[in-house]
Amino acid sequence: MTTSISSSTSGSVTTQGVGSGLDIASIVDKLVSVESIPLNQLQARGNAYQTKVSAYGSASGVLSSFQNAVKSLSSATAFSSFTASINASSVASVTVDPTASGSLSAGSHTLRVDSLATSQRTAAAGVASTGTTIGTGTLTIDIGSWNSGYTTFTPNTSVGSKTITIDSSNNSLLGIRDAVNQAGAGVTASIVNDGSGNRLVLSSSATGAANGFRISTADGDGNNTDASGLSQLAFDPSAAGGTAQTSHLADAANASFSLDGLIISKADNHVTDAIAGLTIDLAAAGPTTTAFTISRDTTTAKSNVNAFVAAYNAVVSNLGQLTSYNATTKTAGPLNGDSSIRLITTQLQKLVASVVPTGGSLTTLADIGIKFNSDGTLTADQTKLASALTSDPDSVGKLFATTGTATDSLIAYSGSTAKTQEGNHALAVSQLATHGTTTGSAAAGLTITAGVNDTFSITVDHVAATITVPPGTYASADALGSTLQSQINGNSALSTAGSSVSITSTGGTFNVTSQRYGSASSVVVGDGNGAAGLFGATPTGTTGLDVAGTLDGVAFIGQGQTATGATTTSAEGLKLSITGGLTGNRGSVTFNRGIAGNLNAALTQYLDPTNGLVSVATSGLQKSITDLQSQEDSWNTRLVAIRARITSQYNAMDALVASLNSTSTYLTQQLDALKKSTSSN
Repeated sequence: MTTSISSSTSGSVTTQGVGSGLDIASIVDKLVSVESIPLNQLQARGNAYQTKVSAYGSASGVLSSFQNAVKSLSSATAFSSFTASINASSVASVTVDPTASGSLSAGSHTLRVDSLATSQRTAAAGVASTGTTIGTGTLTIDIGSWNSGYTTFTPNTSVGSKTITIDSSNNSLLGIRDAVNQAGAGVTASIVNDGSGNRLVLSSSATGAANGFRISTADGDGNNTDASGLSQLAFDPSAAGGTAQTSHLADAANASFSLDGLIISKADNHVTDAIAGLTIDLAAAGPTTTAFTISRDTTTAKSNVNAFVAAYNAVVSNLGQLTSYNATTKTAGPLNGDSSIRLITTQLQKLVASVVPTGGSLTTLADIGIKFNSDGTLTADQTKLASALTSDPDSVGKLFATTGTATDSLIAYSGSTAKTQEGNHALAVSQLATHGTTTGSAAAGLTITAGVNDTFSITVDHVAATITVPPGTYASADALGSTLQSQINGNSALSTAGSSVSITSTGGTFNVTSQRYGSASSVVVGDGNGAAGLFGATPTGTTGLDVAGTLDGVAFIGQGQTATGATTTSAEGLKLSITGGLTGNRGSVTFNRGIAGNLNAALTQYLDPTNGLVSVATSGLQKSITDLQSQEDSWNTRLVAIRARITSQYNAMDALVASLNSTSTYLTQQLDALKKSTSSN
């Protein structure tokens, strides 16, 4: 008599006992089920923890969405937006720069465009094909301005001279075009077929009178002024004998336009500095005067405020459901009684209801029409909100956004940290920021000879460069200084590092000043065959100074013109830009985070992926789930052994019963046989 036992880890019996006739599989399952009660309890706890983890994920999602809505209101510029429109779009277009709209004011303006800004253009004589060989040597391109008779050229000090080598690899018309375009010399080249031949047309890359160009050549044929070889591309009417082999097509000229009756000249048709925060793109010149209007754009701010209200209500609704308890059904939300969620809910409500010292009449959300409902959600009175945004947008901005307002007009708020405390911070300045400079020890020589006294090394703001000065006899120290400034600022190493200089002269002696402020600002003239002739034997350098002073009586950290409140102080992390003025007491800076600023700081703390309330609570639950899973694994292993033991016991019992039944049958058969034998006898 045998029983069949499953080969699975459960060890369940799949047939009834042969000897006993009992349903051993059912009996074993029921006994194991009793033994499984602790495992079921562990699984129920694990499921409850997992439900809480999911609930925290839901809470984190709505809090993140709320933070996104809060961030759109955290900057004061969100409430100082403007929009612009023009009557005659064919004359010009006007657009508001959203990053600088705070400097704008509403109003109407008039505009008349007298002439557009243009680039200088010249064209070389035509040749048979784009592959025609022109010549070899070098092309030197200088950017600057011409006088009306094209007899005097003044280099543009912000653009350096470029020399382009033309050899056998690029001496065709096509090769020269590509070499010019790749040089970044401030001139672009194209090839135009005018029907009589292929002509190289050169145009200054930028418009404006200061962006004309001069082209001189060192022709491989030895003649730099004739109409053959590379010199046929020259354009320098100011040179001795007048070298202008290319045809003059157009002047480099500034745009001229009238704005509110004022005549303005600009180098570009894209005008960004006529009215701060407004871009005017000039399109066509003509006698017509048109009007354009700048007006407050309250639509975006109103939309952002309504999005804030909706996002806050979503938080209240979601967290309310997660922590709810239904007395009728006696069912609780997954986070009912959770202390972290209760703390978040309470703090958010307190921050939304807070009073902000804006210095005006708008100090709470209720003042702009946003009020609490009985269920904790918010409702916005659209009429009152629109009125506040229209009549006093700056105060609405202070109500929501993080702001810093200085009593001194030369002090500007530029940043803060989570540790910066709200309130008034007293400022005193003991030292203003300065530029690094070098002053020559002797007047500069005005004659520069190639290979003799034309190079020097210079380090600006700790960035080294080697400068080559174009040869020639300069009319004055100012003219030479202008060229030096152009060459230094055009150096790629310096321009890439964002370093530049200005050069002035006193009695022929140069003073070179870094345009950077502070201790990172310096100018050091090194060696080179032209160093002594330009700056004297012993030029004197002075490193720039950082701004210095105190905030709330404690020394701030100065870097250039930026003052930053020291650590562990009430002004910690407060950044101010100090652009001038006098030393001594400079008034105070009032710092307010605003409702959105404080909410953003709180939400950042709640949602911190390492130490935030949500993360800590979730991590604790995940650890508990992991621990429970380990206990469940142990119980599963134990139950396999229990099932095997019980199954073995019942199988043994069934085998014994089967054996007894067999013996009984045998004895019965023997007794029956004995009875029959006795009866027969």
